[in-house]
Amino acid sequence: MADVSWDAACDLFVAARGTGAWDAYRREHAPAAIERYCETRDGELRVLASYLADPRRKWFVAFLAKEGRRLPSSLHEAMLRAAIDEPNPSYNRSFVEPCVVAMGHAAVLHALHDEIEHGANAAGAAQAIYWVGAVRLSEPATDELRQEWTRGRRLMLETFVRREDVDLRRRILPHLNLQKPESYPEDVRALIGEVVAIARAHPDEYIRHRVEIQLGSGGPYRALPPKER
Repeated sequence: MADVSWDAACDLFVAARGTGAWDAYRREHAPAAIERYCETRDGELRVLASYLADPRRKWFVAFLAKEGRRLPSSLHEAMLRAAIDEPNPSYNRSFVEPCVVAMGHAAVLHALHDEIEHGANAAGAAQAIYWVGAVRLSEPATDELRQEWTRGRRLMLETFVRREDVDLRRRILPHLNLQKPESYPEDVRALIGEVVAIARAHPDEYIRHRVEIQLGSGGPYRALPPKER
């Protein structure tokens, strides 16, 4: 096994990422870190979980998970948390995909739906769900997965109507199929009209624009605004 100090390896990664030194890092330092990651026992990788809460070090763990093609169980919770808390709707893919590959679509959806329903960062969870559907695996569509998608369709409608948080509504709206009421459980289909009315009268420009996209307007699309702080 490669003799690698995680702190030292992470510092090298952080220093090189996004700079002209990146290619040299990939050649000279990354292979040893990836080898250790792949060969280290699950429980001994818990130190990396703490990195996932750090805004710079978390990218090192995402890099190892991608290159090593594994996400041990000791990192599942922290990687999901990083996916939820990453504010950039494109960059969170780096944390969502390893979770889906390791845990399966149903388990990841279940965790994200729980965060929307009961957690502190519902907007981040709604944002992360986009990339769950983008990961294509050979796993069959199990009853558990179908139940989670049904739960999610219901939850998105109910949450948009019930909760007035602007960030959350911005991130839920692109998930809503407002042109096909039949895709929703029958008992919540009436909420589609409420969603449209709320969105069209909303003071937020993005929400007013996006509801027309969801209703069939051809665009132009606008970028999702950054989360309000």
